[in-house]
Formats: sequence, C-alpha cells, structure tokens
Amino acid sequence: MSKTYSISREQLNKVYILLNTSSPIESDQEEFLIWCKSSCDASTASVVILDLNEVGAFFTEKMQNKEMDVKNMIEVGFDFLNSYILSANESEGSLERIMKKTAYQSAVRSYPSYQGGYGTMISYSYAKPKVQPEPEEDATFKLKKETKDLKHLDIIWNLALECQNENVVPKAIDFLIKSYTSFVDEIEFESSD
Repeated sequence: MSKTYSISREQLNKVYILLNTSSPIESDQEEFLIWCKSSCDASTASVVILDLNEVGAFFTEKMQNKEMDVKNMIEVGFDFLNSYILSANESEGSLERIMKKTAYQSAVRSYPSYQGGYGTMISYSYAKPKVQPEPEEDATFKLKKETKDLKHLDIIWNLALECQNENVVPKAIDFLIKSYTSFVDEIEFESSD
C-alpha cells in the first residue's frame, strides 16, 4: 500500500508567502503558479499533491482579500484560475467542457506488387495513421445554466478590467464572451418575469 502526500492549505500559504511576498526574485511567483498548475493537472485518483478546488479556493480568497496582485497577473496564473473556474462550474452542472478536436489524418500509400511469371503489376494501399498529440484543453465550453449562475465569474471580470498583462486581458475577455454566448442547444432557460 503506497502512501500519498497532499499539501495542506496552511503549507500552501507558507510556500506562497515565501515565494510571492518574501522573495526578491521576480520569477518566483511564476514558478510557484507553474508548480501549482502542474501539480493539480498531474493529480490522479490515487495521487493528489494539490487539489484543484482547494488551491483554486485559496487563490480566490487571496484575490478577494487583495493579497494577490490582479493588475500584474501572469498568463500561467490566469490559465490556472481558468482551469479552476471551469472545473468548479462543471462539477456544479453549470457548464460542459468541450475539448479541441484534432482531425484524424491517415496517409494512404500505394505499393507496387509483382505477381506471377508475366510481371503483372498489382497495387494496393493501406492507411497508416499519423501520430497525433493529445488534444489540449481549451476554455471552450457550453453553458447548461444561465450565465448569472456561474461561480467565480467575478474573478474573470476583475481580471478583464484591472489586469495590465497584454496576454491575460484577451483571454479574460474571450472567456467572458463565451460565458454569455455559449449555450447548450437543448437547454431552454426559464425567463424570470
């Protein structure tokens, strides 16, 4: 039986303080966020280093308490928060994630084959699949509930309005546009009269 180790919120806070508030090295915040995102992404059913919902709630709290710098949010920080917000809303049944689809491509090749004494040429072909990378997760989703029912949408609004990082703002705006325009066709929303 293997033992797993999960980092507690207190331990995460200590690392956050060391790397984000006490460190004179600017890249420490980025490395910390990369580590958080990769640790959450690498979690499996049997091994959890950082729980996405726990870490997402941690960062949400830091942002609401103005302890985290929204104005200078880096791209990996937004990507992490985006993953958390999508996951939280998906588990609530508010949205359905859609993966990027890559077209399956195959190469059809003909090879000549000689048969018999007369040198009759017969050709045949077969499909050889090209190795395709796994599709990457994107912020593409379909809403199952009304936009007003999405959890943590205020975080994205805050980033879209206050962030000064030219790579984060378009992603935040894109998320907001999708959250107001991406509805599941079968769902009919009840109007509140």
